[in-house]
Amino acid sequence: GVQIVLGRADLTRLLEFVIVKYTEDSVMTVDIRLDTLWRDAVINICQQLPIEALFALAQCCKRLNGICSSSELWEHFSSNRWGSRRTRPDQIEGWRGYFLRRFLFEEVWLPVPAPPGPTPIRSVHFNTKNLGDHTSTVHSLDCRGLWVVSGSGDKTVRIWDRTGKLQSLRFDSHGDAVKCVKFDRYAPVTEIAIPVPLLTASTDKTVKYWKHSSETGKFADIMNLRGHTEKVSGIDFRSSTLAVSAGWDKTVICWDLSVGKSVRKIPNAGITSFITGHNHTVVTSTRDKFVRVWDVRVKETTPSITLKGHTAPVTCHHADNFWIVSGGEDSKLRWWDTRRPEPVATTDMKASIGSLVFDDSILIAGDLQGSVGFYNMALPGKHVVTMKEHKGSVEAMCMNRMNLFTGGTDKSVKSWEFRRIPPSVALQSFSK
Repeated sequence: GVQIVLGRADLTRLLEFVIVKYTEDSVMTVDIRLDTLWRDAVINICQQLPIEALFALAQCCKRLNGICSSSELWEHFSSNRWGSRRTRPDQIEGWRGYFLRRFLFEEVWLPVPAPPGPTPIRSVHFNTKNLGDHTSTVHSLDCRGLWVVSGSGDKTVRIWDRTGKLQSLRFDSHGDAVKCVKFDRYAPVTEIAIPVPLLTASTDKTVKYWKHSSETGKFADIMNLRGHTEKVSGIDFRSSTLAVSAGWDKTVICWDLSVGKSVRKIPNAGITSFITGHNHTVVTSTRDKFVRVWDVRVKETTPSITLKGHTAPVTCHHADNFWIVSGGEDSKLRWWDTRRPEPVATTDMKASIGSLVFDDSILIAGDLQGSVGFYNMALPGKHVVTMKEHKGSVEAMCMNRMNLFTGGTDKSVKSWEFRRIPPSVALQSFSK
């Protein structure tokens, strides 16, 4: 092909043309010869583009994608937007991850400036409603698509329409309190689809696998997974056919849901309060004050990582590709980079922490005094606001892009509507 060297003005117009054409026709294939262009010149041009246009440009070709992901470009955007070159404490995600988390936090969670005053601030605004009630403490919540599932001390599992307009499904098969519920997050789902399969764990020492029947319109426990000798406090999907559970018998059990049998047991894992899993990685929060990370592929029965810092039992955690955040009865939230033995940041919530969840931009935690605290994930430990909607402790929470759902000892399940669509769908998807 012919190689053409363009001046800055011409190249800027060319890039703008490509962006416009790309957004007008998503199936258009773009072949740009950038071999003769100086990388620094392209970066300088990219620095002048709107963020949304930059994400569109990154999808045009492999070379531009590499440039649009460069550290110096995102350092420039961070410096221009916030007026400093303050890095994250450990540069876990680099400049790109830092910018995306902080940008999403500001655009999604702080959309409304406060009225002018002596100390202008920005506020988080919520519309909270009650989806319904159990007859005992709500111990666990999970959400997927249109649906929210709750497990309670009244031995029942209920599935709610998140809008509150449809009649909830109620089913029970456990002989004691339901301590944990999890939808299959790997199963495809749409807003109007029936609920996806789910797992429930109970103090009756059992784990149950449920599927929805199109014939009866109800859920049926198609598998009753037995293997624990004490109450089961945590359960999670590792894939659509693999699960992991743990409880007060100090044993982590890996399950093959295609046959309904255990395929791996890890003894002496500590009394577990909470467990999460993804593929071969399992994370447990335990009563002996530790957070442990396990690789279930290896034969050894010792954790690959043990995070020490809490001074009381650890009650909950949440994990993604970069962070583990844990909460405990010591009233502390601790941010962990698994490559370091010490927490990156620690925050005091004033009361024992019962549940937490986070996404790209915000961490939310509930405590035993009924408070729900919001923290900036771009600046670990940075408190934003604390709300109080429950009359008792907040024991459970889950979140999707539109709602936060909370439950606790006041027996209610509440929906918090707080979000608006971010400035660009491309930005939201690009950050995943």
